[in-house]
Amino acid sequence: MVDPTLIGYGLVSLGVVMFILEALIPGFFIAVPATILVILGACELIVPFDLFTVYAPLIAIATGVPATVITILVYRRMATPDKAPTTKSADSLVGLEGLVTVPVTHDAPRGKVKIHQETWSAITRGPAIAPHTRVRVTGVEGIILVVEPAHHA
Repeated sequence: MVDPTLIGYGLVSLGVVMFILEALIPGFFIAVPATILVILGACELIVPFDLFTVYAPLIAIATGVPATVITILVYRRMATPDKAPTTKSADSLVGLEGLVTVPVTHDAPRGKVKIHQETWSAITRGPAIAPHTRVRVTGVEGIILVVEPAHHA
């Protein structure tokens, strides 16, 4: 039979190694089992018991559920984004104005329009639009913008 304190130290050591791996490879999601192993090992060191009895699974569940909840809460607090995502979809550009950088035609999406420092492929429903012309986005076809000349008063 193996000494219970040796098992306790082994469980705590394995948990610590798993915590170190989680720190080196964030998002590996081994903090929960690491926490369970450390708590289970500490229980084994404080009150030695036979891990192969009916009590071991009960202790694992009693420590695992709170450890899981606490770890998830900590991850959410640590991973809270500072600001909204900056990724734009073409649909969010309808109604905005931009500047033609490559001539825009109705037959092929070779035209380019610059909107807020980003360049998008574009087509038009009317006549071709020359470079340096202000345009307004009227629609989207997939990721291709549909534009028309912007009319300013």
